[in-house]
Amino acid sequence: MNLSEIPMKSGSKPRSSNIELLRIYAMFFIVWCHLWAGEVAVSGGSFMSHLFANSLGIGAVDIFILITGYFLIRRTEFTLVRFFKILFQVIFYNFVIVAVFVALGSAPPKDLLVCLFPLAPTKFNVWFVSQYLALILLQPFISRLISSLTKTQYRALLCIMLLLTTDFLPAFPLGYMYSGSFKLSWFITLFLVGGYVRIHGIPAIHGGVYALMFVVLSILWSTSYLRGYTQIGYNSLLTLAVSVTLLCVALKTDIGSNKAVNWIASSTFAVYLIHQNYYLSHIIYRYTPDPIDSGFTAVFASGILYMVILFMAMVAIDKVRILIFDLCRVPRFEQWLSDKIISLARKTFAGSTVRSL
Repeated sequence: MNLSEIPMKSGSKPRSSNIELLRIYAMFFIVWCHLWAGEVAVSGGSFMSHLFANSLGIGAVDIFILITGYFLIRRTEFTLVRFFKILFQVIFYNFVIVAVFVALGSAPPKDLLVCLFPLAPTKFNVWFVSQYLALILLQPFISRLISSLTKTQYRALLCIMLLLTTDFLPAFPLGYMYSGSFKLSWFITLFLVGGYVRIHGIPAIHGGVYALMFVVLSILWSTSYLRGYTQIGYNSLLTLAVSVTLLCVALKTDIGSNKAVNWIASSTFAVYLIHQNYYLSHIIYRYTPDPIDSGFTAVFASGILYMVILFMAMVAIDKVRILIFDLCRVPRFEQWLSDKIISLARKTFAGSTVRSL
């Protein structure tokens, strides 16, 4: 099950794969940015070729959180199942990968214990995972707040959050003071934007117009990045604009329900966890092909091919993990643990708010 999908009831209409394809796109270019973008940057080529390369995968992190908001904004029930689903994945991959490196003599045995606490201030704490887990904990409360707001009030809240968390020019808006690309506050803003799109929809504009807007904004982003005209980060207004227009393109593109796309998309978060593991990331980067002398086109093409192979290999690994979790009844344990903690909270705290969870 995806981290942010809404489970379908038996006999319901198959889920459209347009957003799932966008999820794959986002994670693919997150991996691309981590492993290959640097190779492309130093491989020669004209300004136009680098403009093209930098126009791909813009706002991939933002897109991933927008999708989370799009799917979860209406889920107001309080549950810890999603939190444990993510946490147990993180612990599983940390432990298995570290165990392999310990067996090979490339990691100290103590790391087998340290890696079991991914939120502790250690080398196994990945910023995205920490912020995402915090967002998932807050999600039911955010969704419940939004359910009580009118459309006008929701817009006002969005405007305030955008003012307080985004950047565009130095000291404008106020993201430099209250937020940043790697902060929970920015994730909350993205969640709210994705939720707004889900609840109130997008302007009735032809999909081709959204696609053209996406291309134009991507070129502006890439030019600004290469020339240093504006503040460019995950919380840049320009990055957000690119991400939102691509989400609109996906919503306007009906590809039906594709089992292969949905199958791959359900493991995208695992791709992030695997390639960002402290020990494995160093190995993957070390053995990434390095055809610097081949020129821009060859480097770019080989990077795409290498990323596709690596991406699918990590998806295949996660399918094994899912099978292991199912055999060990981990999903059932996640539900049991969530129920127990919530039940304990109700007994411990006497407030009416807790009783209504």
